[in-house]
Parts: sequence; C-alpha cells; structure tokens
Amino acid sequence: MPAQESGARAAATSWKLGIRIAVSAGLLVYLSRRVDFAEIGRFLARADGALLCAALALYLAGQLLSAIKWRRLASAVGFRASPPRFVAYYFIGMFFNAFGFGTVGGDVVRALYLAGQGGRRGLALNTVVADRVSGLAVLLAIALGALVLFHHYDLPAWIYWGVIVLASTVLGGWRLLPRVLPAVLPRENRLRRLVEQDLQPYWNDSRLLIDIGALSFVFHLSQIGVLMILTRALGLAVPWSYCFILGPLVNIMAAIPVSMNGLGVREGGYVFFLAHIGISRESAIAFALTWFAVVMLAGVAGGAVYLGYRQTPRASG
Repeated sequence: MPAQESGARAAATSWKLGIRIAVSAGLLVYLSRRVDFAEIGRFLARADGALLCAALALYLAGQLLSAIKWRRLASAVGFRASPPRFVAYYFIGMFFNAFGFGTVGGDVVRALYLAGQGGRRGLALNTVVADRVSGLAVLLAIALGALVLFHHYDLPAWIYWGVIVLASTVLGGWRLLPRVLPAVLPRENRLRRLVEQDLQPYWNDSRLLIDIGALSFVFHLSQIGVLMILTRALGLAVPWSYCFILGPLVNIMAAIPVSMNGLGVREGGYVFFLAHIGISRESAIAFALTWFAVVMLAGVAGGAVYLGYRQTPRASG
C-alpha cells in the first residue's frame, strides 16, 4: 500500500509538472507570434549597461534582505543557524529556482539544507512556506494601496476585486488556520500539533509579525526599485507611480502555480499592464527579457554559492 501511494504521488507530481510546462510553453509561443523580434533586439541593444548592473546589484541586495527575513522566521521556531549559513541556503534555493523545477523545487532544497540531519524537515519546510505567504500578504497590501492611491490609471475593475479577494483569502487564512484546525482535528493529529505548538509564534508573536512585515515591505520596495531601474535602462516611459502597480501585480500573477516559475505568465503580465500606458508589445517583451536575465544572473550567483558550499559541512539545524 505505501508503494502504491508513493507511485500515485509521483504520478500526480509528474502530471502537475507537465501541465505547468505546457502552460509556460503555450504562453511563450502565443507571445512570440505577436511580436517583432528584430524590434526587441533593437530595444535590447540600446539598453544602458551601467543601469543593468545597478539593477542586478539591487536585486541581489533584496535577496540578502529576504534571507534575513527567513532567518527571523526560522529562529522563532527553533532553528539556530548563523546568518551567513541562512544566506547560503537562500542563494542555493535561488539557483534551483532558476535552473531547476521552478520555485517549489528551490524552496524544498533550502528547507532540506536548513533541516540538515536534525530530522525536522516538515518544520523547516513550513518556515519557507511562512516566508512565501508573508511576502505575498505584504505584496498584496502594496498592490491594493497602489491601486487606490494611483487610481487615475483606471485599470479594469476585475483587477481591484481580484486583489481584494486574494488579500482577504491570504490574511483570513493566516488568522483562521490556528482556530479552525483544533476544532476539526483530533488532539493527537500531527498537523494540529504542528500548528498549535511548533508554529505558534507565527500566529501569536506580534513582534515577530511586525518585524516580518517590515522586512517584507522593504524587500518589495527593492524589487520595485529594480523595475524602475530596468525601465530607465531600456528608455521606457513608465511613470514611477505605475511601477508600484506593475511590479506587485505581475509578481502576484507569476506566483500563481500554473506555470514553470511564472515563465510565460510574467511576460504576458508585462505585455498586458504596459500596454495600458501605451508601451508596445516589443518593448514589454524586451523589458520582460531583461528582468528574466537579472533573475537568471542571480541564479548563477546562487550556483556559485552552491558549488562552494558543497565543500563545507552542513549544520544539523
């Protein structure tokens, strides 16, 4: 029976991976048939190299900040690795995100590194989930605030309602989970013990939540800053205020697990939102390619950390 369950789980994983690859490939093919690649090449050839380097530097600085945030979450539930070790784990996860099987693969890898030989893999993975969910919650808050503050861009109503519904779901789920599970699960249930005991700081430690919220906010500001620099590097007339809408909304779309690491969805999102302010498809695709290049170069940096870290002993967490 366990072998059958394992086989069924592997088949389901393969099926989901196939769907994500198909979605990404389909979207990329659709976009490729609607743009002039020669025009995209001309845009990229005019890019300001110094600004591209500045964007990469700021992106990497944001990843360092995100690693610090993850360490704060992990320390709250008992993991005591040093800050450099957390940074190493995080950058190794970036490498697998960029060159592996998408975000989930990279998240699992950094959780395994964090758990080490200590046998707390489930708890380690939940620190990564908390990192993702808290980041998404703050991103949704930024998006909603920007949509309200800069409402003169007159985006479709479904975008406002989509952000409101998703934000309510994420924040409501975060608050309701520790209250609902004890009511529906028996006391000896492992998931109930995990939520009530191991993860209880994530619901009850107000100082932790404030710290995580502040770190997430600064991190997302850095990502919006990268977006602003890239638009200037390509000479795109994108108002700074619109970047506070564009960046969060596209990242939220890319976080929906329907494609390989957001590939295809992200590019389509840039085309849609940049077209709203008069930017051509070719320019939007050129921008998406530069963003993709920055992410991949950051992944290369993570690969260098991975190769170097393989020579050092792992901690037990």
